[in-house]
Amino acid sequence: MTSNTKKELSVALLFSDIKKARDISEVLREFKIFAHFYQDLDTFWVDVKNEKPDLAIVDITNMSQDELLLKNHPFIVEKILPLAFYYSEETEALLSSTYNLLHYGYIKEELNLRGQILQILNRREEDIKNLDGRIYLEQRVSRLRKQNAQTIAAVSNIKSSTSNYEWTINSVAKLDEYLTQKDYFSALGQLLDGIRGVRKYSFYELSPKKTKLVTHAVFSLKFLSLPDLATGQEQTEGAESLVQDMAYQVVREVLGPEVKTVKIKGKGINPEILLYLDIDEEASAQISWSLLEMLLSASYLRSNTEKTNPLISSVPTFSAWDFVGKVDDIQRSGAVDKYRIFHISFAQLVGVVKNNEKNKFFWAPSFKEILNEVQKLAGIKSIVCPMGIKSIFIMVEADAAEAKYNNLKNYLEKFPFYRYFEDAAQISTKDLRPSMRLVSPSANNVLRHLEQEFEGLDKAIEIASQRAAQIMSRTQV
Repeated sequence: MTSNTKKELSVALLFSDIKKARDISEVLREFKIFAHFYQDLDTFWVDVKNEKPDLAIVDITNMSQDELLLKNHPFIVEKILPLAFYYSEETEALLSSTYNLLHYGYIKEELNLRGQILQILNRREEDIKNLDGRIYLEQRVSRLRKQNAQTIAAVSNIKSSTSNYEWTINSVAKLDEYLTQKDYFSALGQLLDGIRGVRKYSFYELSPKKTKLVTHAVFSLKFLSLPDLATGQEQTEGAESLVQDMAYQVVREVLGPEVKTVKIKGKGINPEILLYLDIDEEASAQISWSLLEMLLSASYLRSNTEKTNPLISSVPTFSAWDFVGKVDDIQRSGAVDKYRIFHISFAQLVGVVKNNEKNKFFWAPSFKEILNEVQKLAGIKSIVCPMGIKSIFIMVEADAAEAKYNNLKNYLEKFPFYRYFEDAAQISTKDLRPSMRLVSPSANNVLRHLEQEFEGLDKAIEIASQRAAQIMSRTQV
């Protein structure tokens, strides 16, 4: 490695002393490496978990912070975080805390920093080559071709275009994989989180009534929320050009003037989703933007089709009477150990809907999406039974019960119910998550859980009846 060679290493520095960190950073810049600097272990801990660097250089005096110990970081426990340690003659005694940790060596403050850092970078670079030499060589060949003469550059440009198509297709293939476990926006967020060159992103989506552009929370450090925008009139064919321009002016203020726009279409001629990316030039050059729009639109359309069309599945959906009868048969046959029953309760959601009457909730599309995904996650040899507004019961084979329970619980906890309210912003802070419990496989247990769900409804009916009787008696008098 020389100072004229540009490497694609990401380096994190954990130093409480800014001057020492600056000395290390200046040496790294000679090798075209721009490090991320952290002054406290707490911030370093969280950021590294979200995006693991190729190398972390840690001042030996920052091995702990209050009760937080660097050696307990999950990536260090799993031995997947490459480390190097900085020390001085005064702090040399602290090196004993690193003896049981895998690392690339030590950097001593009083010795030549450049030589020590160069040795560590060379070792790390060699390991990366060994891990995936083929990818490294392809990237290096690509860089060398760009430096060739004009005639060779023309050929290289053709190959680069092909590579862009391949990269874009492979990336969107990951989105389809994520969609098997997540809704479209969470899956899209996971895809963008995995693209290193994407610094920040956000998006607008048309509301269910097509009269607003709204944005929904995605759990990511890269995601930025946007204010809701009224469209002025119903956008039945997707967001029109004027609406897109209005949204872009808002986004520029949040993400900056160089923001990239990706238009994702549904069934209409205009986009239903406007995706905005703050992305660096190198990552941007890898993408075929027209192909990306086409593939993301196709994935979105497929996702919506699966949500709105009746499910073609081998997973039977039973009526309440049939389900209780089936459970009773299993109990009487002595086969209860072979099955498990899950009870999903939407009581929390129903309560929020009842307390927000003016904020319309779109019951049918939300239920179709949930039921479709629940049936997929429950899998074959399972029985799904919706019971009223508040409950879904699922019976699965005991052998696979734990995995299916965890998958269903994870899906339901992350399901974006607020997207199905007309005013999503008003409801976004509410806890809408359904509860999920195991029920012993007996008809009485199922009925007992249902009685608990309807107990509140019975009380409400009783109170309403009493009030009606009082009104009638006053009228007769």
